[in-house]
Amino acid sequence: DKNELDLAIADWTSTIEINAEYAQAYQKRAFGYLKKQEYDKAWDDVRAVKKLGYGVDTNFLEQLKGASGRQE
Repeated sequence: DKNELDLAIADWTSTIEINAEYAQAYQKRAFGYLKKQEYDKAWDDVRAVKKLGYGVDTNFLEQLKGASGRQE
């Protein structure tokens, strides 16, 4: 539900504040943003993962592309 998504996003945001190079935190938070239909924020986190030199889960990217109507 929405409240759980908000809490999860807050937790991942706290994790990122502690360790800004933890790519998995950005990936997890992006998934929360996708579920909340906050696509711009999800894409920001995708870019952060890539900037850190990591790949983004392909299934997630396809979901985000389809939901947002964007390629990046």
